[in-house]
Amino acid sequence: MTVREMVLFAILVGLGIHSFRQEHAWTRRRLAFLRARQRSAAGEVRRLRQHQRNLRAEEVALDSDCYYVERMAREQLGWRPIMQPSLVPSPVDLPTLGLEPGELAMGLPSLAPAIPAPAGPPATSSAPATTRAPAPPAPAPQRQPDRDRRLLAALGYTSVKHFQGKMMRGRATGALDAATRRRAREIRVRLARLGYASVREFQQRHRLKADGIYGKRTEQRVLAELRRQRHQRARASGVVAESNGGPRQPGG
Repeated sequence: MTVREMVLFAILVGLGIHSFRQEHAWTRRRLAFLRARQRSAAGEVRRLRQHQRNLRAEEVALDSDCYYVERMAREQLGWRPIMQPSLVPSPVDLPTLGLEPGELAMGLPSLAPAIPAPAGPPATSSAPATTRAPAPPAPAPQRQPDRDRRLLAALGYTSVKHFQGKMMRGRATGALDAATRRRAREIRVRLARLGYASVREFQQRHRLKADGIYGKRTEQRVLAELRRQRHQRARASGVVAESNGGPRQPGG
């Protein structure tokens, strides 16, 4: 091999090494770019999945909780409704859990209809009329905190703060306020709609940890059962409507 051939061979080897190094550096940069895109896509997928879970939870709440929108408006906007006697729903007969006729409307007291006295002829008396001072109005019935505390104990909680910390986020004040009473009675109404007299009975029936405490897992199962019953009723009503509205035979 001559000197010229050796020089040409060395030049070709150097060019090959330089080209290989450039190709290797480009490949590494491309790989780093693809890994960064993969991490970004994985973060976007996690964000979308969390958003999907939030939407599903909101859908379940809207389907099963008729007071969800009102509660969100109270918590986020500070909205307070003006309750009128005409807006109180009619009583619903719930034989379990000791529900009273007016407590299905989120703890509102039942309002007895005012029945006017029958009109008759004015009574005549020979005694002189005496002016009497109007009787003071009867005091409005006060809520009994002991009854609400017994309800919290039936749900498995030893204190108001314990219940608020587990079932009412951001409201662990320990005060038995109207929102806490409304939340506890809402839970009792849901169990009553499913036909259960205690939390432990529901947990045993649905293979949950039968500790007698109405927690998040128990509430998720209760909402699922309410949704399943609603779908069954809707399916049954659809089948009945289809059977009633089918094609009629001639001459029938």
